[in-house]
Amino acid sequence: MGVRYPLVGEEVFSQVSTELNDMDWVRTLGRGCADKIWWNCACGNTFLRAVKVASTKYINDCQQCATDRAAEILIQKAVSENGSLADHAPSLVPYWSKRNIRTASQVPQFSGLNAKWECPRCGYSWENIVSLQSLNGSTNPCKKCPKAGSENLISLGYDKIIDPIKNDMQQVARLGLYSRKKIWWICSRCKQSFLRSVRGVNDPNEVVCGPCKDPGKVSDSRPDLVAEWRSDNEVRPEEVSLYSWTWVWWVCSKCGNEWEAAVANRTNRGAGCPRCAKLRGGTSQLEQDMVMELSEALGEEVLNNPTVYTDDGERLVHPDMLLCDNIVVEYDSRYWHSDQYESDCDRVERLERSGYKVISIREVGLENIRPEDICYDPRTQSVSDVVRSIIDRVKELRH
Repeated sequence: MGVRYPLVGEEVFSQVSTELNDMDWVRTLGRGCADKIWWNCACGNTFLRAVKVASTKYINDCQQCATDRAAEILIQKAVSENGSLADHAPSLVPYWSKRNIRTASQVPQFSGLNAKWECPRCGYSWENIVSLQSLNGSTNPCKKCPKAGSENLISLGYDKIIDPIKNDMQQVARLGLYSRKKIWWICSRCKQSFLRSVRGVNDPNEVVCGPCKDPGKVSDSRPDLVAEWRSDNEVRPEEVSLYSWTWVWWVCSKCGNEWEAAVANRTNRGAGCPRCAKLRGGTSQLEQDMVMELSEALGEEVLNNPTVYTDDGERLVHPDMLLCDNIVVEYDSRYWHSDQYESDCDRVERLERSGYKVISIREVGLENIRPEDICYDPRTQSVSDVVRSIIDRVKELRH
């Protein structure tokens, strides 16, 4: 006797699980049978359901797919009747994350959906229910970005390590502490500018560039220090970092004096033999080398750190170098002059008012006082290169 309304002839029969069911028995079932069998859902899940229920459904989905489909219908109805989040809160649309399944135009403003949000300025991401996010305000929902009138990079003290010359300070003041935007910083060790994101700097008092973090060993780039390294030190130049604060003994290659000093004092601050420094009036080794080469090249005496006076006898300053014809040479290193631009300008102005012709040598990274100032990069230029530039400038002033 044949089965009335056999299941085999129905379209839903294609969803019957051939792995979990006894297909010979299933073929004997009719469309109105109350027996439960296993079905395959389009999402890949399998579920147990009575034959008569499955055969009468418009779409035979598992429970999860049926719930999602019903929710989608309700969401579409709410959007069509009341409008979407994009319609009522357009300022929240830039914060709507692309990781969400739906767009802001497909979600009601007061939906209970737990959505993902992402700040377009600093990249900070968070999760929050759409209705709560809409009620909390849409002016600036990011918790990390500073609100109007709140603290920023400048008020938190980061201006001490931010390069004001290469950065747009108005734009910097609007950045949050977790911003991914890269700005120019001044390394606390070498005083050179470098690019790094705001979120990569945590200390407002110190920031270190990449080369200073791993500068190599003393023996890699400073043969002059290796020559003055005392042989009985517990560590060797091959074992000590270039900016290490390890204290070792040194032997001056010029006067034979022995003294103890940290490696960083010599590499980062340019300190040398204290006896030689006392003899040359406290000037740096670089200035002393400039004085010697400049004196030999010009064939005249070059005074180092002399006292100069105005016409009425008032003492002015101690210029780095003084040549004939009242020509003054000033060398400004970035380490000592990074925050003295105004005083440097005042120093040059006072000298020029008193009749001196000033040649300023500004280390790379410092803003020039005048267009004719000489820019010096100690990483790529030697003392001889600077002396040649000084001589060219002296010839211009004397003619």
